[in-house]
Amino acid sequence: MGEASWKTSDGKAGIEPQAEVVEVYKLTDKFLQHPVGTPGSDAIGKKILVGHDQNLWKIGPVGPTKVPFLHRNSLGHFHPFNAKSYDYYWADPYRGFQWFLKKSQYVANTEEVMASPRPSPPDDPSVHGRRHVLWFMPHLILGMVIPLFLVSIIVFFLIELPPGDYADRYAFRKYSGTGFKVTESD
Repeated sequence: MGEASWKTSDGKAGIEPQAEVVEVYKLTDKFLQHPVGTPGSDAIGKKILVGHDQNLWKIGPVGPTKVPFLHRNSLGHFHPFNAKSYDYYWADPYRGFQWFLKKSQYVANTEEVMASPRPSPPDDPSVHGRRHVLWFMPHLILGMVIPLFLVSIIVFFLIELPPGDYADRYAFRKYSGTGFKVTESD
């Protein structure tokens, strides 16, 4: 926390970090001034990566970890993953929106399945009632919880925040520490 306040206050408060970290801060500021993909950004980006590699600031397992990935054979336009980042970014480079389900032997006879007679309900109405309640309760709870949560957020913003300076405070909080200066416009 002390190093972050040192960076956001331009060295006036907080704890000054190590010289290597200060160098990365300076390189990052230079990197943001060049368009991505230009020789200048590539050279500065390489220096930043070399600094991270030499100082081992990111601690994690050495080498790739073995993580199983399961999928059905009926998933079309699917290829094994060659890259892995975080769990929720796995499929991003592989265009999951182009995947599709192939027609399988289990779904081929849907007309026959739909034409078959449905099982009759149980004779005991209490069994059906319990099943109905078990199905209905999560929907009822979610139907109440989500709107109440949204209403509480709206009430917080309407009551707790003063009306005049919210935009200024939000912009300050959003851009503090990034090097951008927030100024008022005409």
